[in-house]
Amino acid sequence: MNEDFNQNNLNDSQNYLNPNIETLEDKKKANLLCIISILLFIVPSLIAIIMAIVIASIDLSSGGNLLSELYSASLNSPVDLGITSQIMGISYVVMMGISHFARIASFVMMIVIRVKYPKNTFGKVLMWIWIIGILIIISLVIFAVVSCINFISSCPS
Repeated sequence: MNEDFNQNNLNDSQNYLNPNIETLEDKKKANLLCIISILLFIVPSLIAIIMAIVIASIDLSSGGNLLSELYSASLNSPVDLGITSQIMGISYVVMMGISHFARIASFVMMIVIRVKYPKNTFGKVLMWIWIIGILIIISLVIFAVVSCINFISSCPS
């Protein structure tokens, strides 16, 4: 019995000293952090999309919906949208801000996972998913900028 205890302690100390070995506890912690990172990326965006759908579907007493009234108010003089509409509009803007900070926190969490648990497979896959996602976003922004420049340069005046 004492021999087994010493052997377990020896294995634990070898795992601690050898960073190439990933213990079961490290794997569980890293996987939990990966799931938190994914949730930080997805959940606030889903809430913002649901709020946008709710805002777009709110019917006002004037016959239009909130989204069209907000758009016309931004083009023309301010329109009295009512306190509920104003609260929904403000909460949507706040949720979009939280969503952006949550995405940044998600990327930071992925970096922490890769530094603290370098052998974790889920962390490696998550890193490549985030890198590919960032590259896609950068290429879409470049495409949009080039398209706008071409569109503007094609105007006659």
